[in-house]
Amino acid sequence: MAISHRIKSDQNQVSGRKIIWLAMVAVLLFLAYVLFQKYHIDQQNFDTVTVYTPKTVVKKNRYFAAKEMLGERAYILRGNQDSQKVEELLDEDAEFAQNHALMIYDFSSQKSSDHEKILAWVSRGGHLITASQVTLYDDLDSYQERQNPLLLTLGITYKFLDNNYSATQLDKNTSISKQITPLRLADGQTLLVEADWGMFDTSELLQKYPDVKLYNYAWFYQNANDMTLNYISPIDTGMSESESQKIWTVANKGHNFSPDRALVDMSFGQGRITVLANQNMFVNPNFYQNTNQDDQLESPETSNTSKVMPSRTWQILTETTDSKMHDYQGGIVNADHAYFLKILTGMRDVYFLPDIQSVSLLTLLWENMRLTMVGLILTIILALLALPKRFGRLKTYQTDISQNIFGFFGHVGQYLWVSDGAHGILQTNRESFIRTVIAKEQLVDGTPAKIIEILNVKTALSTHLIQNALYDSWQNDEEFLYISRNFARLAQFYN
Repeated sequence: MAISHRIKSDQNQVSGRKIIWLAMVAVLLFLAYVLFQKYHIDQQNFDTVTVYTPKTVVKKNRYFAAKEMLGERAYILRGNQDSQKVEELLDEDAEFAQNHALMIYDFSSQKSSDHEKILAWVSRGGHLITASQVTLYDDLDSYQERQNPLLLTLGITYKFLDNNYSATQLDKNTSISKQITPLRLADGQTLLVEADWGMFDTSELLQKYPDVKLYNYAWFYQNANDMTLNYISPIDTGMSESESQKIWTVANKGHNFSPDRALVDMSFGQGRITVLANQNMFVNPNFYQNTNQDDQLESPETSNTSKVMPSRTWQILTETTDSKMHDYQGGIVNADHAYFLKILTGMRDVYFLPDIQSVSLLTLLWENMRLTMVGLILTIILALLALPKRFGRLKTYQTDISQNIFGFFGHVGQYLWVSDGAHGILQTNRESFIRTVIAKEQLVDGTPAKIIEILNVKTALSTHLIQNALYDSWQNDEEFLYISRNFARLAQFYN
């Protein structure tokens, strides 16, 4: 009875453990189901617009989006590889210049002669598109040092736009995100682009080039206090009446650009110069998550989605139809930016040029890390000078009256050879081979003469070779190598 009771007790314990395990498995399955419903299903719905990831070509080429938008009219020049093409482009006459546009995003330290060459090309009919560097509102003091040097040559400078500027309210106050700014075209159409914290000063430009005509544009900026959109007339910006008159009188020529994006758009000789506020307008969009709902533009495409709305799918970069370009925040993917790029370049062939000059890696290192390069060169020289102290001095050969690097490394090889015990290994192999011959041939007389005689008969090798392989000594590397080769020939008969 006691045994039966114990068995039932054990069975109850096992049954209890099974119930506990089943309960734990059920809890885990329930948690997995909840996580699946909460994250995977929601993410699946959200991924209908964000599932695509950038292709390798998009990551490597920041002009991919703009190039795709322009199609066969766009070309990307890559430094020295296409430097000859750049020279040909800038040297072309007026007949060809009027058919080409050159987008330069990054000027480094070009000579003034390079600037004059570019401006001469523009005056013959070319269209230059460049950009000022982005300046944060809390870093304005150092901006003058980092401005586009070509713009300084032209007499164009960037100034911070703050609330001290007088402004005339629009007839109808428009509440709009501070990240979005209207860009009004000549035909009255308004595009939406991202804003910047500043404006260009062209007063020096107008004095330096009196024949330059600025295309008429309307200026808007966002009032940070009451979130209303304000309009600034050219006179309110501090321009003189004669300077502002030049802007107002040039109507219906080209398009009117907001200073928040294309602050300067002007005729220059027979050509045209367009200056963008920063480098990011026609490059691939940056993915970011906008966590501030107030800074997000509401549209049918975004109002019903998550509060955290990143930029749209990268797949749109390969779709160039206007119907698919709507409310894409960031870079060229924005529908208005895409349209702006097309009307800006017209029917011209467009060349994207990251920099007008491209230097080699060694030149770049020397210019920016000169002390480091000098230290590296001195270290290499000292290391070479220290080699003889480590391995011995260079050897002088009879056929060469001077010391040479090949002889030196030969001497290094000899040093390593001796240190590895090559001589001792050969001597040990000799003794082992002689014992093997005496055992296999059952020799009673194991003298060198008898062994040489037997091996001469068995191997048909000369007695001189056998004597050299087993008993001769060496004085230098050449003799050691000769003996080693003879021993190898002899030893193969007793493997």
